[in-house]
Amino acid sequence: MGRTIERSSEGVYSTDYINQCFYIWYAHGRPTIPVLMPFIPEDNTGMTPQPTTVSGWKRKYGWDEEASRMDESVRHNVEKKYIQEKSAMLSKHAEIGRKLQERGMEYLESATITSAHAAIRAIEVGIAVEKDSTNLEKLLDTVSRMDDAKLMKRLDDLLGNVQLDVDKTETSEALTDGE
Repeated sequence: MGRTIERSSEGVYSTDYINQCFYIWYAHGRPTIPVLMPFIPEDNTGMTPQPTTVSGWKRKYGWDEEASRMDESVRHNVEKKYIQEKSAMLSKHAEIGRKLQERGMEYLESATITSAHAAIRAIEVGIAVEKDSTNLEKLLDTVSRMDDAKLMKRLDDLLGNVQLDVDKTETSEALTDGE
């Protein structure tokens, strides 16, 4: 049993139970407390907290802030997964490109040059596919290993002194549309 930390007029609730309520709230998409209450189980003593108690926990323990941190972590993990999948796909494309080159070269070595148009084309396509896939794969790998600060610095380096003033653009468009 978790250590007791919360007393209310209804009784005493453990840290584990309060955390369980948080995870239920989070798993249900961060609903309002009245929508959440039917999903809150009884604690180990058979008690169910009142909505005002759960609302107090939400404020006191920063459920919204913790859920936002968890959402960010989920987004980061999903992005990493997609980058890994894309990198694997590009590696596969590079391997296919290498095989096309090999088959084209094998054909060229065993046939005369006059009948080798398909072999030459296979070599050209293979080289292009391998080059494109390998370069993009390396770029994705490099970018996925950079932290936010390095990414922002790289973006600043690439953009140089380019500055976008969205407010002025929107204001001038609004004036033009309004005339």
